[in-house]
Amino acid sequence: MSRTSVPSPKAERLQIVDVLRGFALSALFLVHMLEGYELYWMHPQPSWASKAVFALFMGKSFPLLSIGFGFSFYMLIDRPGAKPSNNALWFAWRLIILELIGYAHAMIYSGDIIEVLATLGLPLLLATKIKGKRILIGIAILCFLQPLQWWNFAVTGRSVLPAAAAGAVNPGVSAYLHGGLSEVVRANMWVGQVTKWHFMFVSGRISQIFGLYIVGLVLGRANFFSRLAELRRPRALALIAGLASILVLHSIRVKLLDAAAGVESTDILGAILEGWEDLAATACWGLAICALWQSSARAILAPLANVGRATLTLYILQSLIFIPLLYPFGGGLYQRWDGPTLLLVGIAAIASQVCIANLWFRRFRYGPVEWAWRAATDLRVDIPFRRAPLGSGPSPELDMQPTPGN
Repeated sequence: MSRTSVPSPKAERLQIVDVLRGFALSALFLVHMLEGYELYWMHPQPSWASKAVFALFMGKSFPLLSIGFGFSFYMLIDRPGAKPSNNALWFAWRLIILELIGYAHAMIYSGDIIEVLATLGLPLLLATKIKGKRILIGIAILCFLQPLQWWNFAVTGRSVLPAAAAGAVNPGVSAYLHGGLSEVVRANMWVGQVTKWHFMFVSGRISQIFGLYIVGLVLGRANFFSRLAELRRPRALALIAGLASILVLHSIRVKLLDAAAGVESTDILGAILEGWEDLAATACWGLAICALWQSSARAILAPLANVGRATLTLYILQSLIFIPLLYPFGGGLYQRWDGPTLLLVGIAAIASQVCIANLWFRRFRYGPVEWAWRAATDLRVDIPFRRAPLGSGPSPELDMQPTPGN
């Protein structure tokens, strides 16, 4: 395809999904930076930078990545014309490989989400048997109603674990604050994993992520991303409704918490309302980016597509670079950098990642970890890695990869 030709609907669809992934990964990275990769929660010291980043992106970035995971499942397994070899066993093996990658990454960063995404991806195989869109939407709504949180409250009589407490109850805190690299790795091998999964359960993230997977699958079946122009008016109305929902939910939550502070049932209802507020904000971010993609701003967003194609590589690389820089076992810079400095460094790092990703994909078809994941899944190493010189052959098909989230 020439540089001036119009992309096919399939390529168009893949590109906007990769842009959404690239945006979500960048937003997630800013959250991690302002969190100091969990160190913030040991002794929270809010700044205008942390308040702004958390308000804009915390709880809103991982949902976009989860939707992308569900859409990837559709492209790989569920869509008409999917490769016959892409069957349930193939996909399950693919997720096992992803889980191993996530566990290896979690040795450095206990908050790794790759393991969670891989584990929750297995039940999606059952969704291929459900052809009715209404049934799938009903399952997603049930997940968003947070049954795990209500069950936890009914059994324990206590509300959900606040996000800020996730790090405070981690037995590995001492290793993060005072230990060397080996102590951090040992802590993350078990206690860090237990803490993460406990938080995922009591916070309702598990059911929310699976509901978002279903949303991504439904969007794929509806050809949503290839019909952006056709759906311009419904998207605009949905964006307005999403913004209104944020205002209403936030207002109700604030009034509820002010009226009954310290009441456990009120705390859990407030947490559920906050989760819905985050979902509404996620929808607004996604719809706004789709609208910008259909405008003259496309040229500004386009470089994010290559970031989205290498989310797994970049997600891991971010931890491998910044945890040694921020943690006491390395540079210990988290103790020296305030919130605004962390924000500026994060923005500069995002700009660097965009440049690196776009240079990389001029020569290569996949990110390094993405290629290794695909090779391990197919049990072969002859998958083309380098891109053919311009004009020597057809462009390779973009590879849809499930990606990490927060």
